[in-house]
Amino acid sequence: MIFGLLSVANPEIKNYTIWLSSFRTVSMYMLLIIILSLILINTEKRLYYFFYIWAIFSILVSLKGIAQESIGVDAWEQAWLDRGAYKTHLLFGKLRVFSFLSDAGQFGANQAYSGVVFIILSFAQKNLVRKFFFLFAGILGIYGMFLSGTRGAISVPLIGFMLFFILKRNKIILISGAVMMVVVFVFFKYTMIGQDNQQIRRMRTAFDPNDASLQTRLANQRTLSVYLSSRPIGRRIGTCWQKGAENSSQFFSCKYCNR
Repeated sequence: MIFGLLSVANPEIKNYTIWLSSFRTVSMYMLLIIILSLILINTEKRLYYFFYIWAIFSILVSLKGIAQESIGVDAWEQAWLDRGAYKTHLLFGKLRVFSFLSDAGQFGANQAYSGVVFIILSFAQKNLVRKFFFLFAGILGIYGMFLSGTRGAISVPLIGFMLFFILKRNKIILISGAVMMVVVFVFFKYTMIGQDNQQIRRMRTAFDPNDASLQTRLANQRTLSVYLSSRPIGRRIGTCWQKGAENSSQFFSCKYCNR
């Protein structure tokens, strides 16, 4: 919120309408979400209503993703791919599943986070029906993460579960969790098990420092660092919006955005 307010003084701003639109999204909405959540979700019953709604949508998102993987995309999704999305969502003839979210990146990150939350939540449930419901949603979430082919999303369960094990302050759980994390790391980093599976093969590249995609990202970062060397507080918020392209002659190319 403070950064968004201070950014109004950025000399790079050419259009304050764009700044205001971006400020709402980047700063104001994020603050309001916290305040409204604490006001509205103020009992355990309401909290579980929130979890149920979230879990149901997460399950639907995963099931739609599974349908895309096993059956294929529908006519509208195919039209979206044909308009250019195929460049990032069809790799070597294999679809990066995106379900009914905006893209595979959002699908992977969303399902990875949902998977962590619901698997951890299932551990605390005494009611068996509720326990299996959240566990089912969590497992589907992790599976959806793999379907997306979004390699960066794998850091979410690795870090999320490790933090959970630490916060439990139980030596047995912490040691068991650490061993599990090491096993997962070794599986992806030092073995070729499951290499014939496209999702596992793609996730494994996230642990390869010589991966071509990683090198491209690092090259983009070096290019961006040169551009930002004379702009210590950045170009301005909202630079890469389509509105910016339409209203600013100094529009900064979106090729540097992390898509």
